[in-house]
Formats: sequence, C-alpha cells, structure tokens
Amino acid sequence: MSTDYKFEGWLGLSPESAEGKMEWGSFEPKKWTEDDVDIQITHCGVCGSDIHTLRSGWGAATYLHTLTSATCCVGHEIVGKAVKNDKREDVLKLGADQYIATGEDEGWEKKNARSLDLIICTVSSSNMPYTGYLGLLKPGGKLVQVGAPDGGNLPPVNAFSLILNGINLGGSLIGTPNDIREMLELAVEKKVKPWVETRPMKDANKAIVDFEAGKPRYRYVLVNEKHL
Repeated sequence: MSTDYKFEGWLGLSPESAEGKMEWGSFEPKKWTEDDVDIQITHCGVCGSDIHTLRSGWGAATYLHTLTSATCCVGHEIVGKAVKNDKREDVLKLGADQYIATGEDEGWEKKNARSLDLIICTVSSSNMPYTGYLGLLKPGGKLVQVGAPDGGNLPPVNAFSLILNGINLGGSLIGTPNDIREMLELAVEKKVKPWVETRPMKDANKAIVDFEAGKPRYRYVLVNEKHL
C-alpha cells in the first residue's frame, strides 16, 4: 500500500552511483507501522558498506581510528596494520604501540611472526595477504574478519596455517544491543573521540569519490545542514 508522503535524498539508481553519480530525487517510504521509529537525521557517516551497496558488490541492491582509541582505554597493547606507512604517525598518535605497513615493510611477516593475540581485520579486499596475517598470530590466536570484499570472497587459506598453530578464524557483523551500549558507555567514560571530517550533504557525490580514493582522515561525516 502506498503512503501519502514522500522523502527526498540522494538515490543510487545503478552501480555507477558509486562513482559519484548518485541523483537527488524523491522516493516513497514503506507504509508506516507501529514498530517503526521516526528520527530526524542531522549527521551520517560514510562507510565502506555504502560503497559496496551502491555498486551491488554484495549482490543486487534494493570504520581503525575509533577502534584504536577504545582498545587503548581498556589497557590492551595495540598494533596498527595498514598497507602503507602514510598513516603511521596518526595511528601512533591514536595510541597504538606499534605499526606494520604490509605493503612497504620488507619481511613484515617474519619480523612480526607470532606476535599478536588477536587481529580484527577491517580490510575489504580479496587480494589481501591473508596467510601473512594469520602468521602474525600466536598459537591459539584469533582473527576476526569484519571487512567484506565485493562478492564476499576472501583469499585462499592453507589449512595448515590454521591447524599447526591452533588459529581461530571467525567473523563479526555488529554487536548485540548490550554490546553497543557497553561500547558507547566506554566511549563516554574514557572520552574516546573519533577523528572526523564533516562534509555538507550536497557534496555527497564528491565525498564518496574521495572516500574511495582513501582521502578521509579518518571518517567522512555528511551533515544535513537543513536539520541543524
């Protein structure tokens, strides 16, 4: 059944939308039901999942900095891992104890072998050096996959890279409501503040192009200035 009102916003009408080709237009929301929640949006973070959805990377379609700060607050030793060294200074400022640039540090797999208890992998590429990542874990260590490449395909994993050291490989999408509440309470208590760059909502197309180019430091937040 149709509704008697419409919404306006940026529409992703084709996979090319992810190239900065979203179109502004109106759309008809679902029929209101009593279990819906009506909220006014003022800010919206740009996430990799937005890009995947726009280009139908996870099928036909209808965040390092905060994590680093939060884990430091609860006393863990943190190792930042990225492809290049361009984020090294920022990651160390955020509280990391070490930094590994897998695309530039020669012999990083051997130098850091069996040094980590846990890896939270936010990489969304099917070409990442997965076996190398697993080799960084201590016996009994765990890798939790959070990033999801287009199509969902991860690099091949040799069974012995798991078996010989008792490595646990798992995944996570989002926590329970209690997990989220605990995380937010920790952020308030420890004054964890993400590094963000705000962009006006009218520049959404440029923002997603810049996002794909790796320009944000470190989270783009679109601001709906009409509702401030």
